[in-house]
Amino acid sequence: MLVFLPGCPPPSELIDDELLPEHKAQGELPGYTELIHRYNARLVGVDLVSCRTEVEATWLDDKGRPRRESGKGRLIFRRPLDTALTVEAFGKTVMWAGSNDFQYWLFANLHEDGEVFFGRFGADRGGRPLPMPVSPDTVPFLLGLMPLEPYADAPDPPAVEAFRGYALIEPPGLPLRFLLEPETGTPRRVDVIDRAGNSAVICVLNGGVEVEGRMLEAVHVAGGELMQRIGDVQLDGRAAAPLLLPEEATIYPADETSRMTVEFKTAKAQDPKVRDQLFDLDVLIAALKPQRIEDLDR
Repeated sequence: MLVFLPGCPPPSELIDDELLPEHKAQGELPGYTELIHRYNARLVGVDLVSCRTEVEATWLDDKGRPRRESGKGRLIFRRPLDTALTVEAFGKTVMWAGSNDFQYWLFANLHEDGEVFFGRFGADRGGRPLPMPVSPDTVPFLLGLMPLEPYADAPDPPAVEAFRGYALIEPPGLPLRFLLEPETGTPRRVDVIDRAGNSAVICVLNGGVEVEGRMLEAVHVAGGELMQRIGDVQLDGRAAAPLLLPEEATIYPADETSRMTVEFKTAKAQDPKVRDQLFDLDVLIAALKPQRIEDLDR
């Protein structure tokens, strides 16, 4: 996890203005705790998100050769770290990126011989990164699907900076910078930042597609307000705000050698087709049959 270096410039000085959608703020800027409550209230009743997408990904492989995949696909996220991002062309899966609690992987060039790259989570992780803009386990953070700690009892809560109508925050303990709509807590840009506070990966979020079928019957309702725990984050007396995924998310690293654009067509919080096998690397290798298997930790 990130430890910020002293003497870094303010976050707003590290933002590229051209990579921001426009926003006209209404009302006063909320404090950090209130802002995070608004952000987290969007996630009430949502442990699973299943989406239909259109994806275009470009990257350089481990030999420096340009690669490109595009087509229709799926994005599935199941708390805490199960992810699946696929690209299909002519009815065949050509790319599959994913993760679970222990591993992360990328199946690529499946319309040819096919190859899979995989690595493991852990403090001793020192292998090469996946040849794609961002690891699959980071995607839920970039899309605003992971709850954040409000630090309600902290004597000195984290700062909130106003920037072009947005609320700009850097949650402690995470190498992430968020630009949120202050009224709803909806993210519009999320950056993965390096130790100097510079943006290493940028995710710009435009438009909104509402997640349908939220499981609110398990939430205790008192006086018209919702109370629920999401992971380790407690939501007290907060109404469930609509959960919007972006119509389009563009993810790319600062070096611009790769890019992924995801268009969200539909999104729902219930999907009986989501099974454990979708997040099991051994099962996926047996099903997708890549000819080349590469352990990135070796």
